[in-house]
Amino acid sequence: MIGAVARAEDADGVDIDRLVVDPAVHRRGAGRKLVQAVLFRAGHRRATVSTGRANLPGCPHARCIGGWDSSS
Repeated sequence: MIGAVARAEDADGVDIDRLVVDPAVHRRGAGRKLVQAVLFRAGHRRATVSTGRANLPGCPHARCIGGWDSSS
């Protein structure tokens, strides 16, 4: 396994609250593919990606897909 994503889902939307990728494959698109799969499943529903401010590897990725919230 190279990665995993955890999400909460209801009729209104999807919240991605955890994404982990094996360090051996960092920066090769594995995390992006996992997020894209969840977003595809979400369809037209609201999708939120949550990352902690101290999660330096996750912050640029969240910004890249439009999920950045500076209050987190």
